[in-house]
Amino acid sequence: MTTHLSNVAPDLQNYLNAIGEPEHPVLTRLREKAGHHRMGKMAIAREQAAVLVWLAKLIRAEKYLEIGVFTGYSSTALALALPEHGRITACDINVTFTDTARQVWNEAGVAHKISLHLQPALLTLDDLIAQGEAGSYDLALIDADKPPTPQYFERCLKLVRQGGIIAIDNILLNGRVMREAAFDAPPSVKILKDFNQNLPNDTRIVPITLPVGDGLTLLLKNNEDQITAFYHLAVCVCLLCFRFTRSGGQPNRNADTGKCFRRHSLSRSHSARPFGLSGRQNRPAVERSGNVKRESQSIGAYENTPFRQDIRPKTRRPQIERALPQYRRRQRIRTYRRNRTNLYNQALKHYQNGRFSAAAALLKGADGGDGGSIAQRSMYLLLQSRARMGNCESVIEIGGRYANRFKDSPTAPEVIFKIGECQYRLQQKTLQGRLGAA
Repeated sequence: MTTHLSNVAPDLQNYLNAIGEPEHPVLTRLREKAGHHRMGKMAIAREQAAVLVWLAKLIRAEKYLEIGVFTGYSSTALALALPEHGRITACDINVTFTDTARQVWNEAGVAHKISLHLQPALLTLDDLIAQGEAGSYDLALIDADKPPTPQYFERCLKLVRQGGIIAIDNILLNGRVMREAAFDAPPSVKILKDFNQNLPNDTRIVPITLPVGDGLTLLLKNNEDQITAFYHLAVCVCLLCFRFTRSGGQPNRNADTGKCFRRHSLSRSHSARPFGLSGRQNRPAVERSGNVKRESQSIGAYENTPFRQDIRPKTRRPQIERALPQYRRRQRIRTYRRNRTNLYNQALKHYQNGRFSAAAALLKGADGGDGGSIAQRSMYLLLQSRARMGNCESVIEIGGRYANRFKDSPTAPEVIFKIGECQYRLQQKTLQGRLGAA
């Protein structure tokens, strides 16, 4: 995020903040501290947090999802606005910044409301969907790396309830999304530009972009599609019309008794109708009584006939002896998958605790394996660990193999962006070395 506003003068912005809701003292100290940090421009603007707090109170939010924590300004502001039983799910990968956020949460007394997940956000979102959390969040904020923004949006759309709100920050990129992307522009410019152009055509949401900060897009999740609602209404009308006869809804009258009856009524079950007595009202009494007697006998014979169903015997799979090679091969596959899962869980704990070298050492042989979910996560976690260690050469090598192996995965754009970032750092390092030698 950026706190710079190009369309509002600083003195006017200070006046607007003064006539708004007072800022919490903890948030004031955090904002002043972030202003002196070299990465302070990533902090959320005060007016952006105020908009999110206002929306949370408007829709009476109880569950909030945040992708990108930084030092915890927005998460702290929302935690103070949520009720006591409210819950926040925060996603980030930076241990240094989130340590500051933890201190702020404890200082504000809202740490019990926040659950921090230190792993790639796409993995956390997939885990939440798999755990049945879809449609349970009231408000979500996307404020992380920009290339995977479309993937973040699709997952948040599943997790947010109908009538909930998804907020996306830095949607303007300082106005670069309006201009034609330069040849050396980062991938995020084209990705966000295409994403913005597709928003008005998405019938699942109601979009609006506010010129606050670097652009704050608010997406209201639509209720059930109107076409589906009209379809249900049409089906109900057809069923109601089918209950009436072909005479325009007027009941038929028996010529002999004068009583009303309906021939095609759905209100009477088949068991209530006389079996095979079609047209018996127009027959003579003698013939009608004989038919009734014969039909009653046929009904009794039909009811006394036992119901038989030919059930094919289930074909059981033959048991494979433990000595056969098929059984041993299957056991080796199960053991391999179990070991890879345990190895990934151990490396993830090291990564969450800031021991990136230990995580990379455990996953040094991760090459995508069989292409399964655990193999992909292991390789992605190895890439993140190398990036946190500052090893650009390894990031470029592992990222290239990952992008080729899992090119259709949602994390592929993020990996490609990291590769470009590391290549740029190496070029700058080489250039500085040449200037120093000269």
